[in-house]
Amino acid sequence: MPRTVRRTTRSRDEIDEQDEDRPTRRGSHREERPARRGRSRDEDTDNGFDDDDDDEPEEKPRARRASRVKDEPKRKSGRAAASGWGAAEEVREAIPSTGNFAEDLKLPEKGKIIIKFVEDEPFDSYAEHWVPQKGKQSFTCAGEDCPLCEVGNRPNAKICFNVISLADPAKPELKRWRTGVQIAETIKEFTVKGEKTAPLSREDYYYEVKRAKTANDKTVTTVTPIKARDLDSDYDIEPLTDDDIDEAIEKAGGLYDWESTEDTPMSVLEQQADKAAA
Repeated sequence: MPRTVRRTTRSRDEIDEQDEDRPTRRGSHREERPARRGRSRDEDTDNGFDDDDDDEPEEKPRARRASRVKDEPKRKSGRAAASGWGAAEEVREAIPSTGNFAEDLKLPEKGKIIIKFVEDEPFDSYAEHWVPQKGKQSFTCAGEDCPLCEVGNRPNAKICFNVISLADPAKPELKRWRTGVQIAETIKEFTVKGEKTAPLSREDYYYEVKRAKTANDKTVTTVTPIKARDLDSDYDIEPLTDDDIDEAIEKAGGLYDWESTEDTPMSVLEQQADKAAA
């Protein structure tokens, strides 16, 4: 966005009179210089600043503003993040008010939860870095030239499924279940052609997801298919109707897709890489 030029109230005659008394200096004619976001030293002088202003602590903020062009994050769609209130207003008007931000399925540390797949395959797969620290710990890998990869932080695969959570059977909710490779491979086995559980979203099957601690204090997650007819007798849960499923999806703003996965800006990845390398 071009910066606002100061002193626009002088007449053309006033400019010509002052230019006749002032020696010509390289870069003093604005019409010969393309517009730019940062302010150069010649621009400072042309706007009435003395040469001594170059010693003022103005240089550092200018460098930060200029660097933001390089550091702007890229969406998965390839579009750079837009800045400014005008861009914010455009985005707000273009996106439905309901939104579709993913709510992750939270598994109990110990115990089980009943879910139902509403699609036959994962809707997104990506790599994620884990940084043990206070605050935010997970960061989406940028792929090639990822700063965290360059400092040796190895990412893990995340495979995402749309599921209905029956953690509260009276309030079924659409959730994003992010799994690792091993759990995803287990789920894939249920979709093999010829298996009774295929396809994954078939109406008469639900799944029990259970977490438990092993003898060496590791957490193990198991996924077990359950027939709908056994829900009531074994778990005291009524099978979902089509209306129940549709309502849960509608409340979430629709099924989640790859756009519900938040990309970590490159500048944040660089900050985390600097911390790891320090």
